[in-house]
Amino acid sequence: MKKIKSLSIIALAAALTLSGCGQSATTGSSESSVEAAATAVATPVDGDMPKVEGGDGAEPVIHPAKGKEPTELVSEVLKKGDGEEIKPDDTLKVNYLGQLWNGTVFDKSYGREPATFSLDGVITGWKKGLAGKHVGDRVLLLVPAADGYGAAGSPPTIPENATLVFVVDILERKDAAQAAEEQKQQEEKEKARQEAIEKLLPEVDKAGQEALKAAKPVDFKLPEGITIENNQDGAPKITVSKDAKLDQDDLLVKMLDGTGPVIGKADPFLCNVTVAAEGQEQTTTWGNNGRTIQQAPPAEQMGPEFVDARVGSRIARLHKNEKGGVTVSVVDIISPIPEALKKLQ
Repeated sequence: MKKIKSLSIIALAAALTLSGCGQSATTGSSESSVEAAATAVATPVDGDMPKVEGGDGAEPVIHPAKGKEPTELVSEVLKKGDGEEIKPDDTLKVNYLGQLWNGTVFDKSYGREPATFSLDGVITGWKKGLAGKHVGDRVLLLVPAADGYGAAGSPPTIPENATLVFVVDILERKDAAQAAEEQKQQEEKEKARQEAIEKLLPEVDKAGQEALKAAKPVDFKLPEGITIENNQDGAPKITVSKDAKLDQDDLLVKMLDGTGPVIGKADPFLCNVTVAAEGQEQTTTWGNNGRTIQQAPPAEQMGPEFVDARVGSRIARLHKNEKGGVTVSVVDIISPIPEALKKLQ
């Protein structure tokens, strides 16, 4: 049976699987023998410290220092909070800005959601520099390479042997037991969610098949070297020859006009997807090949052909890929988001 593992946003420009986010600049392997007491952190030195501007909780501006880079970790409280003390194995919720010694910003959480992480899962400079501080503190960290990413760096944003500068606003803390219990509860909730989703699948899958069969074929023209057999019993058959060419970066082509409910411009929807490129085996979420039904983002984000399309519609996207060839992604709209499913998201 097909499964919706995570109802993740579909990336039609790539293959059917989603690529993970890049590693945060705060993550890394911390040493198990780290001494996290505040006494293990160097005292700030006048003249060697970057200057920080910015109001309470606002995104800071860090003016690079002109002095010599520190050889030891420096941790300075810029604004003192009155919350609980941070323990070495706590899980923290923070906002942060990170930049290189020369002032180049490589990562920040301001402007998006705060970051949550265990101090056992970050670079040594964070574990040593934040333990002993307090909730509500704004902390300046100067992290030499030995306490950061070392000789290797973290390409492409952090070069080798880089000294890092962070401003960190500590928003919340949870001890290891609290974090473990919340993780357990979240896993149980996700398990129940997945079980509920799987119970909806037979109905969604059946309705999608019926919608595809009821759709009306549309006259369409594809670029030379590309053929799509418009199978209305499931996945289309896509052929992309080595001679396939596109005169533009992206092309949307409607192949079937559905007769089901209209998908408005702000509406996400469920779909099956089939992808092929020259020299690659076709993959699809149709059938029993282990792929998943996908949730697409709102129709307006998918392209103009998807706005006000009806369930049962089939739309092909052709785009130039990194190898200079053409990738074809055929999207079959099989259902709006069921109300029962909305409650699970």
